Amino acid sequence: MNAYQARKVIDAFEKAEKILQNRPPLPKDILPSYLKMLDKIYELDQKGKVRGSDVASALHQTKPSITRALCAMDAMGWITKEDSVTDKRVVYIVLTDKGREIHQYYIASYYSALSKRLEKYKEEDINVMMQFIDAFYQDLSEDPMKREEF
Repeated sequence: MNAYQARKVIDAFEKAEKILQNRPPLPKDILPSYLKMLDKIYELDQKGKVRGSDVASALHQTKPSITRALCAMDAMGWITKEDSVTDKRVVYIVLTDKGREIHQYYIASYYSALSKRLEKYKEEDINVMMQFIDAFYQDLSEDPMKREEF
């Protein structure tokens, strides 16, 4: 790979960033990270009861950062916290009707519409793109570029 091709890769990433800007605008009190967490809670809830530690593990986040976000989501009425009846140390995260409505509008409906747009592309091409981005991200995460390299 030469420098020109590397520049084209970065250009493609910049275009991908612009694609993300086509998501529905969020009210000022809703952070994108809250939606990501809400989606993960929704997904985990389909399998059973959800604990804050489950969300932290699934999103590769620290428990304190998840706890802060869960408190904000609780204050907005998206979730409630429910004590375990068998273990008083355990608190479950439960989506409220409002949380489900937010999930439906900002996540489920959006991805449903997006999936229709993606239908015209070959699944193999999409998979190759995702594998490349994942691998490149992993490589740079494990071994960030240092100034002396450029």
